[in-house]
Amino acid sequence: MLGLWCVALLAPAHAGAAFTSSNSVKFTFRSLEPIEAEGTGCGSTATGTFTAPPGRGDISDAFGLEVLQPKVGDRDSTRKARATGVGVSGSTASITMVADGAEVCSAESETSELPPAQRPWSASFYPNILYDRRVHVRLRPGSRSKRGKLRPRNMRFETGDTLRGIRWKRFGGKTAIGTAKYRANFPGTRCTPKLCRGHGSRAKIKAYKVGRCGDTGDFEYTRMTVTFRGGLIFGTGDVC
Repeated sequence: MLGLWCVALLAPAHAGAAFTSSNSVKFTFRSLEPIEAEGTGCGSTATGTFTAPPGRGDISDAFGLEVLQPKVGDRDSTRKARATGVGVSGSTASITMVADGAEVCSAESETSELPPAQRPWSASFYPNILYDRRVHVRLRPGSRSKRGKLRPRNMRFETGDTLRGIRWKRFGGKTAIGTAKYRANFPGTRCTPKLCRGHGSRAKIKAYKVGRCGDTGDFEYTRMTVTFRGGLIFGTGDVC
């Protein structure tokens, strides 16, 4: 009988394959990286930007970027500047700020002997930025596997039970569906279809609930079931 097995996954389909709703999953990322800008003089403006890194083989470029914070009118962490504009263009967010804080604009400053019009300044905003990417999903082919594979052909469980010659009807999206030949393993028993339930039969595999496993940081299927003629042979709980 199959025992609990840690199913995991990562992210690509065939190298260079297009990201579609059938072979990938949309995942939301968050950036809290500081956005900085600098200028000279009270009332001067400057613009800082954040650009999401480009995609790679297992992950698409960023899209749907949204700046939750700051809003126009918010002040930076040093109180030197105020946000006057927040914009998004593709995978880049920009914050325009104006220096209007006392440290820059007061006639007398404890930190600078220069007049307000000549004082250099820098400001930092700590934004809350969301953006989406599409990611391909992988599945670990065995309980001892360290990383997932795309469309594994065989799986071996910690009890010695196996799934061989897997044929995937779909894979990489929210749910993966496939069929395979199931071979049961009972210590001290030479399994036959009569002695071991489902042995030698065609079984249906369903992997689902995509998450990000902590041990690898990869996007993975965290649940899986194996059924034979409508009856459950094996099912996992959350394993990441």
